[in-house]
Amino acid sequence: MTEKVLVIGASGFFGSHFLKTLKENPLPQFSFYQGYFSNKATPPGSVYVNILDPLSLKSVAEKFDIIINCSGQTTNPIEQCYQQNSTGIHLLSKAIKKYDRYLIHLSSAVVYG
Repeated sequence: MTEKVLVIGASGFFGSHFLKTLKENPLPQFSFYQGYFSNKATPPGSVYVNILDPLSLKSVAEKFDIIINCSGQTTNPIEQCYQQNSTGIHLLSKAIKKYDRYLIHLSSAVVYG
């Protein structure tokens, strides 16, 4: 059986390089999807996710076996950084725990500004 894996933050610096590496070195036991946050149409192979919206996170936790979070906010205002990097991660971990999924949180030093 193929495990469904969602990569959140795959359009950022770390996430885009991570996803590129996965595409260049396929793992047949996993099916990867890109988390996408925009009001525009979601591209093929992507899934809309808002890390600050519990209903969006519930939907993700119901559909995916593994969630790899590469998201992070590094720009001002500081309130947005706090929401994304603290509140968002808290909400994500709560949703994943409720559905007994796996969370892998990857980051780089750039999140510290």
